Amino acid sequence: MKLKTLLVLASASLLIFSNLASAKAANSWVDCVIITKADIDKTYSSLPPSYNFTVSNGCKGSDIGSVKLEFQNGDILSYSYLNTQTIYSFYAYQYYGKKLSFSLKDMKPGYYQPSVKITAQKDYSRKTVSLPSYNIDAPKQPVLTSTGGNTSSLNSCAYTADMKILNCSSYPNWSISVCVSSSYTNAIVQQQSGTLWSDLWKVSTKYDSTSCTLTTSPYLLVINGSSQLAVNKSVSLRVLNDSKNLSILDFKVTSLQV
Repeated sequence: MKLKTLLVLASASLLIFSNLASAKAANSWVDCVIITKADIDKTYSSLPPSYNFTVSNGCKGSDIGSVKLEFQNGDILSYSYLNTQTIYSFYAYQYYGKKLSFSLKDMKPGYYQPSVKITAQKDYSRKTVSLPSYNIDAPKQPVLTSTGGNTSSLNSCAYTADMKILNCSSYPNWSISVCVSSSYTNAIVQQQSGTLWSDLWKVSTKYDSTSCTLTTSPYLLVINGSSQLAVNKSVSLRVLNDSKNLSILDFKVTSLQV
């Protein structure tokens, strides 16, 4: 009887251990990905807002490999491939995390409930995390007054230093385009403030042999923006590749009374 009892207890212990091992094996690498500090950023009133959050490795000492994050802004009619970012080595972000920013350009006024879909490439495990909701405010209607016969208007002009590219639009919107020799994805538009440059949003080129007739520069880069500048005031901007080691375009935007 004692031998049978021991065998039964041993079998039960093996069963419990097996269940624990199975439960541990069922855990996914994606469960190590932690999202914190999520909120909308409206720092620059003249530019589209962005949605920022910090992502970190919650499994201290573990290299969970490459992680893909797909930000969903909450508008089922609006999606951009620029809202997908991949962190190829997550090991470095187990202490301080990495801040990610996604543009909310072309979002109509309203209330949105965003989320982020996370994929751990190591085992292709996935999860979707709901993010704090946000509002896109409607633009304020300006006070309309009689011009008293004054037909002048305010324009925003984007131009390069050599003035080979100059394009003026109705204030505060501006646009500039250039044909380049290489294809770029996730190029970064930056604005100068003093001696520092700050990231604004991302742009990409597209192959356009109609607009870009030179075979050496067949890719069209178009940058559209909006800048609330006083009359005759200007701001310096530039476009860098995604590695920030190559300048693609340097230009300025100035508001002019015409």
